[in-house]
Amino acid sequence: MSKTPRETQPQKVAQQMNPQLRVVTRQPMTELWRDDGLRTTQREAALSTEEVASLMRAGPVQFVVSTIGGLLQWVPLEDRFEFWKGDAKAHIAEPSQRVRLEDFPGEYFYRASRWSGDSWTIILLEIHH
Repeated sequence: MSKTPRETQPQKVAQQMNPQLRVVTRQPMTELWRDDGLRTTQREAALSTEEVASLMRAGPVQFVVSTIGGLLQWVPLEDRFEFWKGDAKAHIAEPSQRVRLEDFPGEYFYRASRWSGDSWTIILLEIHH
């Protein structure tokens, strides 16, 4: 029996990417995702160190770190102050600042931005090294 052209064509199956396996492929980011299904494409503003500190004083913030080739790293809310003091604060480049890696401890820096999509503020830190 001969197969019809439809039977010999490869079938396209629409599948959703498992967020646990999804890696960052480019920066600046165009969307954020989390294992529990949260997904947002709403970047609101670039942030300075002082603006991040102000948002932290105003209420809970969720830090997320992106690095090309890696998974998004969501910092648990209960660890946000330790993460801020121990890493993020010293590494945020001002939005309009031209930077050199040598100007930052460990020769890496973050570009910070505020995103919507949760019940608290999401701050994305895109790492450059």
